[in-house]
Amino acid sequence: MKFIAILAFFAAIPCFAHLELGEYRGVTEKGEACSFKVLTTGFAYDLAHPLNERATIEVQGTQLQLSHPSQIDIEQNHVGFDHDHLTGVQGTTYGGFAGVLTMSHAPGHHGPTVLTLVRHNYKNAADSSRATCSDLAHQ
Repeated sequence: MKFIAILAFFAAIPCFAHLELGEYRGVTEKGEACSFKVLTTGFAYDLAHPLNERATIEVQGTQLQLSHPSQIDIEQNHVGFDHDHLTGVQGTTYGGFAGVLTMSHAPGHHGPTVLTLVRHNYKNAADSSRATCSDLAHQ
């Protein structure tokens, strides 16, 4: 019975976190236009499961692979995921580049609402930066 409940749960989960291929546009904190493109969506390991969800985006000329952050509780023998975010990170010659895509699950709106980018410069913290693109809409 537990297997059937788990199977029904995963069958009910929409594919790819309500993320559509193509361009999303929004506005920065300064009111300027911003955008990113969803290039690919899919599942790692050929298994449709939220932990395996992957989306490749292009933003500011850089491709970044996003996935749900895992939540592991060793004491409770539990492996889960953060349903409200897709994140990606990559090392760079100056430190690191990360993206956090915040997802909405509110009635009437399922999908991305905010993309936050962080550039970390480990050699010079003054060169580190954060950019936010909010009020996202698929074009």
